[in-house]
Amino acid sequence: MVNNLHREHIDDIIIINDGKEYKRIDAVFDCWYESGMAGIAKEGKKCREASYPVDFIAESLDQTRGWFYTLNVLSTALYNKPAFKKVIVSGLILASDGMKMSKRLNNYTPPEEILQKYGADVLRLYLLSSPATQAQEFRFVDNDLLIFTKKILPYFHAHKMLYECFENIKRTNRIIDVTQLNSSDYLSKDKFDLWIISLTNKLQLDIDESIKKLELYKIPDCILRYIDSLTNVWVKFSRDRLKDNCGIEDTINSVNTLYKILNQVNIVLSPFMPFNTDLLYHYLKWMVNGNTVEFNSIHLITSTNNINYNSDIIESVDNVYQIIEIVRNARQDMRDKLNRPTNSPIRNMEVYLPGIYKDGIDLYFDKYIKDQCNIENLTYIYDGVKCNIEPNKGTIGKKFKRNSKDVIKLIKSSKIEDILENKVYYHFNDEDILINSEFYKLSSSKMEKENFFTVESGIYLILLDTTLDNELIWKMKLALWKREIQELRKKLNYQIWDKLELVVDETTLESKENLTKWKEYFETMLNSKVRIVNKLNEKSYEFKFEDDTIKYNLNELI
Repeated sequence: MVNNLHREHIDDIIIINDGKEYKRIDAVFDCWYESGMAGIAKEGKKCREASYPVDFIAESLDQTRGWFYTLNVLSTALYNKPAFKKVIVSGLILASDGMKMSKRLNNYTPPEEILQKYGADVLRLYLLSSPATQAQEFRFVDNDLLIFTKKILPYFHAHKMLYECFENIKRTNRIIDVTQLNSSDYLSKDKFDLWIISLTNKLQLDIDESIKKLELYKIPDCILRYIDSLTNVWVKFSRDRLKDNCGIEDTINSVNTLYKILNQVNIVLSPFMPFNTDLLYHYLKWMVNGNTVEFNSIHLITSTNNINYNSDIIESVDNVYQIIEIVRNARQDMRDKLNRPTNSPIRNMEVYLPGIYKDGIDLYFDKYIKDQCNIENLTYIYDGVKCNIEPNKGTIGKKFKRNSKDVIKLIKSSKIEDILENKVYYHFNDEDILINSEFYKLSSSKMEKENFFTVESGIYLILLDTTLDNELIWKMKLALWKREIQELRKKLNYQIWDKLELVVDETTLESKENLTKWKEYFETMLNSKVRIVNKLNEKSYEFKFEDDTIKYNLNELI
């Protein structure tokens, strides 16, 4: 019986089996020699045909004196070549308290619990986004996975929205040919659809570029920014089109576009969200073909990068969204300073911009600014105020060090038009570096106008009409009522294909004439009929606005 397997206790042991003697070999190769031969061993029986360097390896930072070292020692000794062309070095993952993950300290959540709660795809994206992909240490915090989950969920909601749109058309619109909705040959010419198509192509090319450069840490941010643009801009702004409230052509354009880009994005994201994208891919196939779908994994599909995108249309929508965000924030200031309700319509809005931005503003998208900001009239004035440029000394100092003063001088002496058109460069460390918006800040001169609220943000100087009359108050009232009705529809589990009628109790109206006057306007807002009755006998709902309490009901139309 051998109770101790250390060398000094087993060197003299001899085992005889079938007439042969077996004993411990005096010297063996260290296991690191075996690991260092990985580039050759991968060829199997054809190991003599192995060649160095291999294309790519990945390991943790602690292997700098281990695997990375032995790989290069052996490849140098055998072939006088480096062991690999590209390498990703991952950092160490610590517990949330900054300590090494330890069973003894019990300072981490077991992996199987993480996978059960959040799923492997969220975990994968979280780790890709972490400093560990750049060879840095980082603390693993469980709650960060919840944040990632919340940012990804709207992408699933977009698929559910598409299903509801398909179902709505099948149930209510006998004119539209359903095959057009998922046709790969059909291409919308709507500029807003062309924007999301361009943005989707840009996502695919950006991710491909990040993979080639092994800059994997950039990919999760690309994905999350795209999901935000898709769900909070395109889907949100296109709801009426998707719900078949804006005409047949708009419906086909929007639904077909959403179907195609979701298919494309699922394929693009499949290496990073393999389980969920495969599920969503088959969900889209089922949506179109029903239960006749054959299983064919998304991971067997090859994609092409023979695509392009329109940077001008992307810039136009970026400008639109910036204006929308500025106005949304300005409404809060107007409420605080002028006591003006945030949801009240604004009759006039004036946007002052440098003349160079005239080509960057596409008037086609004005309808989205008006709709999202509750604006009735929108006007652009170019070169109406002076635009100022100020060097960003902090960023310049980090980039150009001792040459910072020269860069600051260059910015101040250059024409603002040349800077905005990306024509100004500074030669530094043997390369010409573009002086882009990272190195300067733009501002517009202040401007005051009677009955207007002024807000300034970067190049944008925006004036908002502060007048509030009875007409605007009624529009605000109806908009709030519409929001309440939409929430009630959800609460009562009505779907978008369910057609409802709004029935109003006349006895609770302060003035029947007012509602009658606005009836057609309100029906257009609701996409539903409005009927006023003498009195509601059955259980009803109440809409309250200031001192008014209006009783109403929703009746389903068969």
